Amino acid sequence: MAWITDLIFPPTCAHCQAPLPSQNLFCPLCLEQLTPLDTEERCPYCFSETHRGKCALCCKRRVLIHRTLSIAEGIGPAYTLAKGIERGEREWIPAAASLMAYQWIQKQMPSCDLLVPLPCTLHQRLRYGKDLHNLLAQQIGNILSLPVHQALKRGVDWDHFFTEAEVLPRFEAFLPKTLADRSILLIALSYDDALFRRAAEALTSAYPIQISALTLMREFG
Repeated sequence: MAWITDLIFPPTCAHCQAPLPSQNLFCPLCLEQLTPLDTEERCPYCFSETHRGKCALCCKRRVLIHRTLSIAEGIGPAYTLAKGIERGEREWIPAAASLMAYQWIQKQMPSCDLLVPLPCTLHQRLRYGKDLHNLLAQQIGNILSLPVHQALKRGVDWDHFFTEAEVLPRFEAFLPKTLADRSILLIALSYDDALFRRAAEALTSAYPIQISALTLMREFG
């Protein structure tokens, strides 16, 4: 029956809509754009572009996240993949997880003890019935043979609700005994510096050895 479906709805690339010979997600040209970013000219702490190791911003602030890796900037096929998952394309999650795990292994990053997904918003959880970042972390955990702990709760920072144009969430860490003296890898689709630093601040209360971050793409700005 698959050939009938392909005849009525010919498979196309998820990003550029080019015809595909089979039910692949991306065409060869778009797959080439998903080659992991070079880390040589990236800040190890926030993964922003720099030519001198640590960026100027990270030089001035406390180190909360010791290493950050992203597959790509928030454009092209990586953006299409991330936004597709956010729209509910759960079957795309294994593809994102494989790319992210490949990046972590290829760059020979230090081993971690456990994965912690950055909690999705309440709107996303209600819309899709699941926490997409938790599903993503579970897939990566299967590849890297690492356990996943939903050790962060997400809330609103009501102290600044009426004073900030954009209200950042407040994170709370729980299961402190699970996190103490462990190396944690934060997982999300995209890296937002302010969000990740707030999550890392919450996790430091549980006294982990170090916190790293792994995402599919890095947001601009």
